Amino acid sequence: MKTSVIIHGLHNEFTLDQMKACIELAEKYGGSFRHVVTGLQITGIEKDDKEKLISELPEGVTTVVHRGVNSLIACVGKGYCKNGQMETKELADYVERKHYGRNITQMQNWHQWMWS
Repeated sequence: MKTSVIIHGLHNEFTLDQMKACIELAEKYGGSFRHVVTGLQITGIEKDDKEKLISELPEGVTTVVHRGVNSLIACVGKGYCKNGQMETKELADYVERKHYGRNITQMQNWHQWMWS
């Protein structure tokens, strides 16, 4: 049976190294990519391989938390966009702290923290 996993980087940003590692994982497990609102979805993987793939995600990349602030940032913010009206990363961090008690920007090992 085929399934998928949605992956997410901090503030929905991925470094080139993170993207390369995720591409390698998709290739390894026979998947492909789809863009979704909450991040990137690796589709077409075998259900039995899903947990293995998740355990091999690179540092700073995790699966989507469906009761968190994964999808709050649609704009990169005024520091990165001429049309930005505010600092969206600061707002996302504020909402995460206020409503979920998590300070994700300060977390050094975000991927492991999400699943501890």
